[in-house]
Amino acid sequence: MKKYITLIFLFLALTGIAAQNTSLKTAKGFSFSADFAYYPKSDKLPGPLHFSPITGPFSGLEFRVVPSFTYTIFTPFSSNSLVSGNNLKIKTALEVSPVSLSPSLSVSFTPVAFLVFSSGAKIGSGWTFAPMNVNGMASYDPLSHSYEALSPFSSMNYSLWFEGLFQFDLAAVMPGDWNHVVFVASYKPFYEGITKGGENGNPWLWQGAGENVNAWQYYSNIILAYQMPLMVQTIGVQTEFDSYYSADSFAYRYAQWNPVFTTVSINPLVNLQFSKNQNLIIQLGFSSRRSFTESSSSAENDLEKVYESREWYFKRLALSYSFSF
Repeated sequence: MKKYITLIFLFLALTGIAAQNTSLKTAKGFSFSADFAYYPKSDKLPGPLHFSPITGPFSGLEFRVVPSFTYTIFTPFSSNSLVSGNNLKIKTALEVSPVSLSPSLSVSFTPVAFLVFSSGAKIGSGWTFAPMNVNGMASYDPLSHSYEALSPFSSMNYSLWFEGLFQFDLAAVMPGDWNHVVFVASYKPFYEGITKGGENGNPWLWQGAGENVNAWQYYSNIILAYQMPLMVQTIGVQTEFDSYYSADSFAYRYAQWNPVFTTVSINPLVNLQFSKNQNLIIQLGFSSRRSFTESSSSAENDLEKVYESREWYFKRLALSYSFSF
């Protein structure tokens, strides 16, 4: 992890020197985003593939703010439209929520209009938000079958990631304000862990969400959307996939829980573009989770249950507001 961060800073220093000693144009930008999510209650049901209905008005809330700074170096290869917009972006951000604090650093490169490659690292810590009894960071205790809170900064959550993104806009080949049919697909391998409490495949919790472990995992994202020259600028559907690469990442006692289960989420979304630098994304989240056998459903924690199939449910209503300047 330390070597990785050192390499990033060395790379940033070299790119900064290169930009200063050439005629490459640069730009600086600040942005602020605020994310809010409301989770209704949906009780888990045992058995084969099924949909679990909403069973209560409230299960949880999520909120965070992320101020960020981006330094862009424009690197056009030629005047051709495919490569004239090439750029290198260096971004720093600070994620703040009621239960955690996480600064991050990332670098992205666009070598051609339809491809973006990026990499980054993040580190932070969490604490308990007493008014709602939500733990920011905790380690699982198999004896009590529950998560035990970790003191702030006694353990650190960290992650490093790499991502490849493909993007296509129909208007690039069929120009017109009403021809923006957009397709985006990305794949991101990443390693996430905590420095204390996650040893030997022991699960842990971060920002109120458990069933994590120190290991490599992946996240994939597909968006199909239509963009218009209106305030309702985008309507579309996002599909997400995430899982761990290896079942051995978790301690053997959790093998029947199915550590490599792939979570699939299908999210209709709308983007409201209030101005060139201000927008609001509204998203409905339908997701899937493990369903367990009837015989194991009485276990005190899901990690102790036996996997049977997939359960679909309505997960959340999410709002994401961003402002750039």
